[in-house]
Amino acid sequence: MKLSSIINKHVIGLSFLIGVCAAQSGGPEDTITWINDSNGSWFDINNWVGGQVPEAGNDVFFESGNLAVETIDIDNGGDGVMHPGRLLRIERKVTFNDDSALGAPLAADEAMVFDRIQANGRGGRGVTFNVPVVANTITSNRHGAKFNREITVNEILARSEHQDKWEINAGSTAPIQYIELDQNRGPDGDTISSFLAIQSDLEVVDLNHIWGTLRIKEGVTALVNEYFYFDYTNRDENNNINPIQLAGEMLVDRFVVFDVENGDLFFLDPGTYGSLENQTTDFQVDFITRGGVLNVVSGEFVFTDGFE
Repeated sequence: MKLSSIINKHVIGLSFLIGVCAAQSGGPEDTITWINDSNGSWFDINNWVGGQVPEAGNDVFFESGNLAVETIDIDNGGDGVMHPGRLLRIERKVTFNDDSALGAPLAADEAMVFDRIQANGRGGRGVTFNVPVVANTITSNRHGAKFNREITVNEILARSEHQDKWEINAGSTAPIQYIELDQNRGPDGDTISSFLAIQSDLEVVDLNHIWGTLRIKEGVTALVNEYFYFDYTNRDENNNINPIQLAGEMLVDRFVVFDVENGDLFFLDPGTYGSLENQTTDFQVDFITRGGVLNVVSGEFVFTDGFE
């Protein structure tokens, strides 16, 4: 079964499946655990505790292992790994491949389908998906995740605490609810280097940018309905002065800024902000760097309850 068939069969009905299956509880008896420090095929019984390959009704757990990167092959004749309504929890450095693609993610014809994916890496490195991913929610408590194939997801909660490096490297539609990376280190803590890098065209519904760096690659366009940005740049102790790094273009319907220091709320006027060649407004946005372009379409905004 090819990827198009997978998408037709599993993605179109994902909302229904999530609604039916989300109430299922993944108790210990429902969880299948990968053997520590193992590499190889997902479908090899020797790679799972108890010799049981996970079935569609199981949660899947990769518990903490050593610091080496483990490579998991999910090649399944085009049928992928299908666990709608279930949890994939990863607590180590894992790369998911389709070995039939011979190292080229764009040639992979497999997909991973879960309700929730929690991708926690270890030792300064996150989880890598070289196969398409379908999920209701993707989140991480540390190190983030790299997506080298398209993702179809209801929400990405890029809201983590430790050395986060999120990368989206293939065309996707992903409502990213939060960017709040390394919040335990800032804005009053040590220097942080965490980021979410959008390196392919991406559609985002609403984005709350609380902390950390957002990067848009040159030649890439990110489409955002409403961007709600928490601005810490007026704080003397702030260590992340330029959290939006635009080498490409961000097209935003409404861009709302909350000044954390003063408690003021305002929005950017419609227009183009960025490089001198493209700038059509006089307003300088000091938290955006690298000469990319921010195009704000609408200046209308209804203030949220609690703000005046």
